[in-house]
Amino acid sequence: MSRTLEAWLSPDYERAAPDSPTRLRQIADDRAVDVALAACLIALAPVAVLAGAVWGLMAGTALPFALLTVSGIALGGIGILCLRRARRRLPRERSRIVRGTGSAREGVIVFLVLFGASLIPLVLGGEALVERVPGGLLSLIGLGTVYALLLAAVFIVPGAVLARARDSFRTAAEKNPQYRALLEQDRLTWHPRHGDMMYGPL
Repeated sequence: MSRTLEAWLSPDYERAAPDSPTRLRQIADDRAVDVALAACLIALAPVAVLAGAVWGLMAGTALPFALLTVSGIALGGIGILCLRRARRRLPRERSRIVRGTGSAREGVIVFLVLFGASLIPLVLGGEALVERVPGGLLSLIGLGTVYALLLAAVFIVPGAVLARARDSFRTAAEKNPQYRALLEQDRLTWHPRHGDMMYGPL
């Protein structure tokens, strides 16, 4: 069945076949995986800088801060490049394995479980644990903040991106002329490799 891209992007067609695998849904899901990875890298950049600051204060030297700041800048730079690529090009037809959370809600649940588990030693150790850590309570607060932000960057941020895969893809197709042109070209030249997969709906 040959339809225009505008028709395939319509929510009406999506409701007519909500579970059928299509080329547009494959592109949307693959694009979301690429964007989620980029968003994760960008979110990890300030976490690395903060981790370096906490580590440096605990160790009494600026070296950890310098090293992790450079690492954070590198992570952020790579993330920005990956994000620009994902927004300007169609994803390659290759399998992408997602082992993380698929929504912000799942990410929050994982966050709460892991962060809650990390509090158990603090509760059990109490004042003795605080005294053994260089910097005492202030260092523990810093480490806890870094760990919380790390969990959020790894689980919540990608999950939120993946949950909006089709909505963000539809927005890009409707408002980005360059991306829409790529989709129009793909619609005219794409042929299913296996079976009778249709191009749409989204």
